Amino acid sequence: CWCRNRACASMPGTSTVWWRSAVALGDQLADGVEAEPVDKIYLSRTALPDDRRRIPGEAELEQALEARGWMIWHPSISCCSCACSGLRGGTCPARRQRQARQSCWRACWQMQRLQNERMNRSKDWFHQAAADLAQAQLSAEAGHHEWACFACHQAVEKALKAIHLQQGQQSWGHGLGRSFRELPPAVAAELANAVSDLEDRLRVLDALYIPTRYPDSLPEGAPTDHFGRLQSSDALSHARALLDAIRLALADA
Repeated sequence: CWCRNRACASMPGTSTVWWRSAVALGDQLADGVEAEPVDKIYLSRTALPDDRRRIPGEAELEQALEARGWMIWHPSISCCSCACSGLRGGTCPARRQRQARQSCWRACWQMQRLQNERMNRSKDWFHQAAADLAQAQLSAEAGHHEWACFACHQAVEKALKAIHLQQGQQSWGHGLGRSFRELPPAVAAELANAVSDLEDRLRVLDALYIPTRYPDSLPEGAPTDHFGRLQSSDALSHARALLDAIRLALADA
């Protein structure tokens, strides 16, 4: 929905809440565009093969929108990538007028940009990684060494997720070594050059993920009985070195 025309919100027979969400999306898409968008595009679901994804009464809604000058587009018939290729080639899947082609292309571009921005939250992940490292220090100072060790693992895990996102990819799971190995080779090499014995440090921190929290992962006693100042100090040293290198890699990128 590419629209800032709030008059549509009062159209009879439509849900006020549904239209509010459509107008909000239109505002978000139009945000940052120099020229005020004048075309209105409705991305229809009526051609989807799965009935569960359709909106009841949408066919009638489309007719009302088209009567008001909206362009109805079925991405399910021509996917976004194919549609964009077609637009550049001079054919629009919905309308053949030049104005409609330009509007479709703008809408596709803006939606792709917003999707990329939502996916690339590397700054948020690294910000939380730094907060986890600060919590690890506080926990160690308070004598909660098992929790300090676990927080160090979490800090590095989130920092690695940050650099994955910065590279346009996702990292799943909690294994630090695997997360590092799944980085693009050039990025992994840069980190390895910045941190001595990087993979060994990751192995040390990986070993802290389970036993710092669960008594049944230990032969006896609770995790708080098994972790002390030397373990937390060691974990903090490794985590700081890794976060410093990842911070520089993010800044360089």
